[in-house]
Amino acid sequence: MSLRFAALPFLCLFLLVILCPLCTSRSEALVLTTADADADADALEDDATEDDLGVTVDDHDDDLADSDDDTAASAPEPDQPAVIDPKGEEEASGYVVPDPGSPLFFDAFQDGLSKWTHSSDPEYNGRFAVGQGAKPTFSGDRALIIPQKARRYALSANVPGMDDLSEKHFVAQYEVKLDQGMTCGGAYIKLPTTGFVPASFDGSTTYSVMFGPDKCGATDKVHFIFQSKNPVTGKMTEHHLKSPPSVANTYDRKTHLYTVAVLNNGTFKVMIDGDVKKEGTLSDSFEPPVQPPKEIDDPDDKKPSDWVDTAKIPDPEATKPEDWDEDAPKEIVDEDAVKPEGWLDDEPSTIPDPEAKKPEAWDEDEDGEWVASPVPNPKCEAVGCGEWKKPMKKNPDYKGKWTAPLIDNPKYVGPWKPRKIPNEEYYEVTKPTLLPVKGVGFEIWTMDQGVLFDNLWIGTSLDEATKFADSTFKLKQKQEIEIEQEENAKMEKESASTDNGKLSPVLEKINDAMDTLESLLEPVETWLAKAGFEPYLNKLFDLGIQKPMTVVVATPIFFVLIILIVLGGKKKAPAPAAPTESETTADVGAKKKTDEPTPDDTVEDASTTTTTTKDEPESTIRKRRTAKAE
Repeated sequence: MSLRFAALPFLCLFLLVILCPLCTSRSEALVLTTADADADADALEDDATEDDLGVTVDDHDDDLADSDDDTAASAPEPDQPAVIDPKGEEEASGYVVPDPGSPLFFDAFQDGLSKWTHSSDPEYNGRFAVGQGAKPTFSGDRALIIPQKARRYALSANVPGMDDLSEKHFVAQYEVKLDQGMTCGGAYIKLPTTGFVPASFDGSTTYSVMFGPDKCGATDKVHFIFQSKNPVTGKMTEHHLKSPPSVANTYDRKTHLYTVAVLNNGTFKVMIDGDVKKEGTLSDSFEPPVQPPKEIDDPDDKKPSDWVDTAKIPDPEATKPEDWDEDAPKEIVDEDAVKPEGWLDDEPSTIPDPEAKKPEAWDEDEDGEWVASPVPNPKCEAVGCGEWKKPMKKNPDYKGKWTAPLIDNPKYVGPWKPRKIPNEEYYEVTKPTLLPVKGVGFEIWTMDQGVLFDNLWIGTSLDEATKFADSTFKLKQKQEIEIEQEENAKMEKESASTDNGKLSPVLEKINDAMDTLESLLEPVETWLAKAGFEPYLNKLFDLGIQKPMTVVVATPIFFVLIILIVLGGKKKAPAPAAPTESETTADVGAKKKTDEPTPDDTVEDASTTTTTTKDEPESTIRKRRTAKAE
């Protein structure tokens, strides 16, 4: 086989690798677009259903026109891989936010970023956008969106009325929706304390509370961290929740609700989708604890060099007994054992399965001789089969390696501990409370895009926050479940009608393999982004290719295969040997005698031309002519 034909199967494989991500992404987009159209059509057909969901149709064109920032943020940039708004629905309106009650801060992002300020720190090169996302649950419902991955984002706003939380409840609640899942990044919020300036907001900004989901590698938790200020030293300390709950489903692309409530009695609740996942007290549920110890270990105290803290030592006067055999085996043959009566010495322990049948598609020329799989011999179940051997038993004389027995160490002093000294940072905590909250912000580094934040609610009443969630999140949750059920039913129907499902499992396995490869290539993708190649990767996203790194790796191999095919081919046949002078003379004489074709002449046909020479064996010529005639 020539090099050209050997490379063809690999070329076909890599064409499939390159095109499959594009086909997969296009098919997913088609399903999502169809489902969205069906949902919108149902909403238009039944106004009563909208009223039950608490969605009031209203015209918000005037509100949208009030903010130039909103328009700029909603318009997708050329290199922006995340979907800010569905195509053709950039100016969609009609969604009215339900009454949020009386929070101290609230934003549903329907008016863009009018309340917010991006950090002026150049390290934060990401800019949030506002839009409906790739698949809005309700048309016109906008949210804050992370448009591009591998960037740092910092956005914040002022929060009034939370200067003293010693006698007030504290509640923070917001929705998170992951249009493209979460692989490595955070979706948490920070609530800065005294000294907060929005334009200077960054990772070093002192905060009162940090709360929300964070997932990357082994990290998978919902943060709840609060800071305390030591009144003696002025030092800030972070207190992390012990055993925090895991992040809600990061692949279902549904809206999830995160809520933290700290009551004025020092207790707290962490809730996901309205369900309590963790509760406790500020005093006992965090590490390090809020209350500093009165005494601490003296950092300058060192263990004396002659301090003995070994309680037992081998007896130096003990000697190994003379009859102690260290080489004795642990087990020996049981010489008293007798072969059971009825033991079948000549019977094999396994036999070919008598019920097995050769598959119809079995080809002995290609697959070899078919042999039934072995099964236990039923004749051996009663007593046993095969060669009988005496069993092993424990050796009564076995003692193993001898070691001297342990005795009390006469020099033993006891375990050493550094001496205690008064803690200079000690102060009495009578009632743990949160520091004043002066603002709220998103300070995030992420390798994910298409992360949506919505209905950010900060206040002092858990009942009001819950009531607002019932009129927003609960309705979204119900609608998204219904949409998912409709999509699943439609996909099952389409799958049942396409080629009896023979091709789909193959494509699914290929897609799963490429998903695994894409995950393994994440470090390479991060390096390429830092090296300045991110715009080119984003262009692949714009083309609908959801697995760009697979394409990047497959492309050079594809071109190598093309080169092999072009340069490869059959080897040139050796030139026939030159005829001798006598053969030439004889050939010319024969030509003179007759003009009829001879076996040595060139034979031509209208469709095929076959050339033979006298040097070729006669059998070869006959084979060619026979094949031509056939």
